[in-house]
Amino acid sequence: MMQQGMQQEEIRTKLKWLMVLRVGIVTLLLGTSLILQIGYGKTLHPTALFSLLIGGTYFLTIVYSLLINRLHHLRGFAYLQLGLDLLFETVLVYFTGGIDSPFSALYVITVAFASLILRRRGGLVTAGISVILFGLVTNIQLYGLFASSGWLPPSRLSVAETFHTFGLHGLALIAVGLLSGALAEQLRRADLSLIEKELILQVLRTCQG
Repeated sequence: MMQQGMQQEEIRTKLKWLMVLRVGIVTLLLGTSLILQIGYGKTLHPTALFSLLIGGTYFLTIVYSLLINRLHHLRGFAYLQLGLDLLFETVLVYFTGGIDSPFSALYVITVAFASLILRRRGGLVTAGISVILFGLVTNIQLYGLFASSGWLPPSRLSVAETFHTFGLHGLALIAVGLLSGALAEQLRRADLSLIEKELILQVLRTCQG
């Protein structure tokens, strides 16, 4: 029970850091892009989308802040946050060029956070979902689905280049999930070893006293 409680507190702490970093990343990337587009009169990406995603992130962060200290099953809460992050990233990638989007790197950041918070399994699950979502956007763009709407312009890449680029993205996401998960496991073992040594020292001091 004590170990489970410590794990819950560890997840809670990491989720709080994730919330802070999420706001920072969104503000830096999307906010800066939005300001530059407005300031220079360029509309490379939809400003309304950026504003909506920034506002949505701030709103969800407030909701997360109100819930995080009241919930006891934080693994599900972590999956919820990461899942919504992937959804936001997919919408952003879709509307900013699909496979050509510069924001596809955000998937890598989410997978790394998932590995650190939910260990190797969480990282691999998040990486797998990221590959599926990015593959969905890639196929929509490749086969010209919804092309008449003008929301997702055709890729500048050939079919072979598209599959090559998607393969590299997919491998990178899986690799990040594996490596980040391995690092998280090593950190967990080091923490457990440190806790065991502290308990042993406390017992020895008690016996000597």
